[in-house]
Parts: sequence; structure tokens; C-alpha cells
Amino acid sequence: MSDSARSCLALIAFLSCLLVLGCSAEDTPKSVSTSALSQSNNADSGSTQLFQLEIDQGERFAGLIHNSTRLHKDAVYKIASGSRMSLWHRQARSESFDSLSSTLEFVERDESTFVAVVKDGGHHNVLVSKGGTFHKSASFDRFETVRTVSKETAERTKQTLIRFGLNQEKFAFVGRTGSKLKIVIWNGTDFIEGPEAVQVNEVKPTPDNKDIEYRYVDSKWLNRFGVGLLTFSKRGKWVRLGEDGPYAMWGRDQGATTVFIDHVPGEAWTEVRNFHLDPEETRLLYQARKDKDWFVFSESRVEGELAQDKQGPFLSIGPNRGWSTDLIHHSGTGLAFYEAKSAEGEHFVSGLSGNRSHKSVAYKSVVIQSFETKDHPVATATSDAGNHVLVGSSSGKAYLSLSRLSPADNDEEVAYIGQLPNKTMNNEQGLPLSVPGGFEVVLGDKAQGVFDRIERYQLSKDSKRPVYVGVRGQDQFVMHE
Repeated sequence: MSDSARSCLALIAFLSCLLVLGCSAEDTPKSVSTSALSQSNNADSGSTQLFQLEIDQGERFAGLIHNSTRLHKDAVYKIASGSRMSLWHRQARSESFDSLSSTLEFVERDESTFVAVVKDGGHHNVLVSKGGTFHKSASFDRFETVRTVSKETAERTKQTLIRFGLNQEKFAFVGRTGSKLKIVIWNGTDFIEGPEAVQVNEVKPTPDNKDIEYRYVDSKWLNRFGVGLLTFSKRGKWVRLGEDGPYAMWGRDQGATTVFIDHVPGEAWTEVRNFHLDPEETRLLYQARKDKDWFVFSESRVEGELAQDKQGPFLSIGPNRGWSTDLIHHSGTGLAFYEAKSAEGEHFVSGLSGNRSHKSVAYKSVVIQSFETKDHPVATATSDAGNHVLVGSSSGKAYLSLSRLSPADNDEEVAYIGQLPNKTMNNEQGLPLSVPGGFEVVLGDKAQGVFDRIERYQLSKDSKRPVYVGVRGQDQFVMHE
């Protein structure tokens, strides 16, 4: 082709651009290359966008998908070459394809991302233009339409692209090739592919909108669960640590269970149980076993609290008030408490403020009581020294026996009668003699005088404090603690 013919074609193409796009005389470029130029004003920035057409190879301007307007940040153009076409967006040009099915644009931090569903050679692809580059998904026979439920309105809809992300900047779709299905995720920078499946359903954003979750049936016809690229044979429900905190869940696969907080995986465990929120719904608690060792975790994301409290290893946890292994929560504070057995003996573990906990020393046995004080759980324990009353993290002194244990002082404290260990005295011949140590009434951590015996013990009606008669020898004392 001669130079004059090239210039003539270039002029015709440029004038076509002016007619189609409505370019003004002020928009006219200072010079025109030998290949045709099309241009369009960017309404937001006032800059000029240019792309080059290869006239010799039969390329032509095929139309405008949308211009840069209040509704669309950047213009998108179609370029035709014979029966095929390509796209131009933000100085990037796509690979050519046969036909265009649908388009989508979204803006993240003032940057436009353009999505197109295209057909090429009997297959379907998704194209994404972001950051000056077109990204292309794998090819599929077709894309599945997925049933979804809106979290805001509970409305059921059918979608091909399921959007998610804090700014709805990501999406997922299900592609089919023959009888095989595959989840494909655009993570904001690239396409990543999930597992192959024979069935996929319940595709939806996670509750925090950070990822996609779904159910599927694998090639062995086993029901499985997916969150992003992570897959599980079993999984728990999402729970949220506080009103504005992260979400957490557990997932099990190949004999190991993992707890995820804000999509970050923790350790792999042989078993996880009693996965739950505390009554205030700000802390996540669970029991985890690795081989034969049990641990108890409390997770918090409240500012100023310990992020993770961990107790263990234990040989077993519970039973707590019966045969249950579940942790117990105080009816007033909501803090967890439980008994656990280690190689050293049995322990009483009680929660403290700030997402911390206290583990008692080892005892021969620990029994959690059915009542509590206003602020603390109560247990009894047996050691070589005797019997103890445990209130929260506090341990009373050892007694030969305990009786009449109950809440007292308007449930602020506990009260009980403790029998002191026998004491040794010398008889008239100077020989050692074991005699009863006596009894004392205890309110909280304070004990009154020692008596030979305690009679008519009761709690006062108003203050619920001990009232009793203490007998010492021939003397009787009326006591009101």
C-alpha cells in the first residue's frame, strides 16, 4: 500500500472517531501517525486516551462499551479484526476473542477494574483489566449460574459472578468442562483455582466478606466444604469475637482440625471440641487435643486483653458438674472454669479478667460445687494435708473435714465449718497424746476462734452471715460473724 493510501485510510478512521465519540475540535491531536488513531476525552481527568489500529491487518474501531462518565470511571473500547475482537481499557489491550457476553466495572481506591465474560473457540473465559494489564482465566465449556442469598435482604438470586471483598473488588465463579466443575476466584490481583468437583452449591461470601465459601461433592462423591482455597471434610459455624471483631471457625481434613481466626490458621490438632463464645460473645474458647495431651484456649481481640490464654497439657478435662467435659461459665462474670487432670494430679482452673486464667496447684481430687459467689466459682479439693475450699484463684487452708459449705454474706463470700487436724499434747506422764483439734467457722478467708464443737449453726436472714453457738469446755459462746 502506498503512503498516500495509508494517510487516506488514517484520515477516514480518525473522522469516524469524531463522528462516533463526538470529539470536539479542541480534542484533535497535534499529529496523526500512519496508522489510524481513535481518541476520547476522560470526563473526570480531562486527559486524552489514545490507541492504535493496525489498518493493514484489517483492524477497525468497533464501538464503545461505555465512556468515562459519572457512572463509569474509565472508557472501554472494542476493536474488531475480521470476525474477532479485543478490548482496550486503561492503556491495556486484551487478547482477541470471538464474542462478548457481559461486562462489569467496579472501582477500588479510585482505580477502575473492568471485567468481561467472553467466548472464544467454543469456550468461555473471564477477562479482568486492572493496573494496566488484562488477566485471563482458564477456559471452560460454560459458567454455572449459582443460587445465592443476600445477607441484607435474604433475597434469593441467581448469579454467574459472586462478588465479595471489603469493597466488592473480588469475585468467584463456577466453571464447567465436561462433567467437571471448578471454583475460580479473582482475589484482586490474579485468578486462583479451587478444587475440582462434580457438584458445587451454596457459593456465597463469608460473613466478613473477606473470602468465598461453598459446599461441593468431590470426584469420590464425598461431601466437602471450601473457604477460598482451603477445603475440609467437616467444618464448624462462623462465630464473631465481639461486635466489631474478627470471625472464627474450625475445619477438619485428613485427620487434623485447625481453628481459623480472621482466616489465619492456627495449629493442627487431633481433635477440637467445645468450640464456643463466652456469654459476652467477646472471647472464643475451645479444647484442643494433640495425641494424648489436652489444652484449653481462650482467644480475645479486645484491646488491652491477652490475645490468647492457654492452659495445659492435661490428661483429661472434666467432668464438670456431672459427666460433661464442657467448660462452665460463671453466671455473673461469664468467665470460664473447669477441673482438669494432669500427670501431677487434679487442678481447678478459673478465669480472670483480661482473658487470663489461674490454674491451682495439683490436688488428689477436685469437685466443683453447684453454687457460686457473685464473682467466683467454688470447688473443694483434697490433698495430703486435708480438705480445702477453693474460691476462684484462692485456696483455703487444709481441714480434716468440711461441712455446711454454702454462699454467705449476700453471696459475696462462702461460709463453712472446718474441722482442724488432731493436735498432739503431752499427758501427765509426759507422753505424746493425740487430741481433737477442734472446729472453726470460716467466712470468706477469715476464721473465728477454735471451739470443741459448733452447735445451732445457721445463716442470719438479713446478711446471710453465720450465727452459731461455740462450745469450749464448759463455756458456750453465741457467735455472729
